[in-house]
Amino acid sequence: MSFDLLTLFEETETALAKLEEGDESAAEEFAKYIFALRPSYVSGTSYLLYQEDAAARYAQWILSINRELGITLCLEALHQFADKFWPSNMPAITEAQVKQVFQMVNQVFPYTQKVSPEHSVEILLFDAQHETLNGETTAFFEPSGMRGCICMYRMQEENLSPVAVFLHELGHLLHIRGTGAMDQVPPSFVTYLRRLGAQTDALSIPQLQDVFADTFMLAVMSQHPKLEVPIPGLSDQVLRASYQYIQAFFDEIA
Repeated sequence: MSFDLLTLFEETETALAKLEEGDESAAEEFAKYIFALRPSYVSGTSYLLYQEDAAARYAQWILSINRELGITLCLEALHQFADKFWPSNMPAITEAQVKQVFQMVNQVFPYTQKVSPEHSVEILLFDAQHETLNGETTAFFEPSGMRGCICMYRMQEENLSPVAVFLHELGHLLHIRGTGAMDQVPPSFVTYLRRLGAQTDALSIPQLQDVFADTFMLAVMSQHPKLEVPIPGLSDQVLRASYQYIQAFFDEIA
């Protein structure tokens, strides 16, 4: 039986209710239960793909990377997360498309070699629509290297390409790997934008990170003309510049 978002919501709600009733062991018991799960996945070249048990693997991620916050706060965060979804028929990325995208990025750039040589990227596909997001990316560093996780949801719009969104999320992993942090943007990227005339001082770090992720997406698409660029009106010059910058950025990564 799969561990889906509804299961996650119900399990976290039960544990939180027990805590409110004074059962101080409820949080610890929940964590033990989650870590005892063995989520099923498909192993690809440089990635692990979770589908039916994506929610279980997500819970394991949250509990693992936020230990300093304590289990109770993680429990509350997981409950809130599971409550942000609803059933939907909007477009969603498929297992075949995930495989295709990894093949494309590794044909164009040394993506796996530079971004995730030590650990496979974990891809979590949720068969539901998030209240605001199409996808999101997180990562953490340990002595053996970076561990990255991309969550993909059903799209917010009918005409939005899941492939473009997935490329965008892979772009986020790239800047995390390049800077070694979740809350930074490569200095070379700010320089690149200023040369294009962008007013970077008006942009926050998250906004700059989104522009970086889009730049990576455009760089890959520039080498695969069959892919439809989701940003209308871009010139070939912009696409070439995106490719040239990302190519140079890969050279910056040791």
